[in-house]
Amino acid sequence: MANIEDVARLAGTSIATVSRVLNNKGKFSEKTKMKVLKAVEELNYKPSSQAKHLAKVKYGFKIGVLISERIKHILEKKRMSLVRWIFTQQF
Repeated sequence: MANIEDVARLAGTSIATVSRVLNNKGKFSEKTKMKVLKAVEELNYKPSSQAKHLAKVKYGFKIGVLISERIKHILEKKRMSLVRWIFTQQF
């Protein structure tokens, strides 16, 4: 079964270009469109329903952070938020 990478390789384009052509969004030339559609036909490409679902569903992520009393004290002393402090560190 062919995937979008196979279509891009055969058409000589990027995966992003194949996606733009198949979704008819963004910019691409008529020549590029024809190359992609020809590759889709030759490979009998069918978009994955699972991939479509994942692209449409927006997941929210929550991150829990445990910090020691020492770090909490330092942050409070400097009146700094945890997020700002994390970005100032060199991990």
